[in-house]
Amino acid sequence: MPHELPHKPKQQLKSNPVNTMSMRRPSSLAITNKLRGQHLSHVDFGDDGRRLTLHFSGGISLAVDASPAGMQVAVEQIAPTEPSDPGVKQPTKRQLEYLLFIDKYVKHFGRAPAEADIERHFLVSPPTVNQMMKMLERQGFITRKPGTPRSTRISIDLGTGPSRK
Repeated sequence: MPHELPHKPKQQLKSNPVNTMSMRRPSSLAITNKLRGQHLSHVDFGDDGRRLTLHFSGGISLAVDASPAGMQVAVEQIAPTEPSDPGVKQPTKRQLEYLLFIDKYVKHFGRAPAEADIERHFLVSPPTVNQMMKMLERQGFITRKPGTPRSTRISIDLGTGPSRK
């Protein structure tokens, strides 16, 4: 019996797939070509323990589903959202990955992640996370209260751009 790694199921965020290729017996060459040059961003386990999703920095996800009938593989590309106002700044792909992680973390745990949580998730150094958080704040994508841990709040609508509150 294979050893299973313990994991907490994570809530999945809905993506807007543009290009999906599903197949019962995927061509390893097709998947390799699709993922060439991409960097692994993070990994999610499905709630039922039968789905593993690898997220890459270019907005591409590789989902592997196990079923009694066999293994299903899907490669999805998240569609970039068009800015509703051309003068409004939009997050880069990497910034969006951080914002989506923060959003998912808050929904799952009911509070904002500590920078150490973000470091572990993205497998990056403390200065890298600190620099990204400062950049997200400068760009107006998040707000934080100085000296208050876990006070990060997302200031934009992750589906359609900046919020109009």
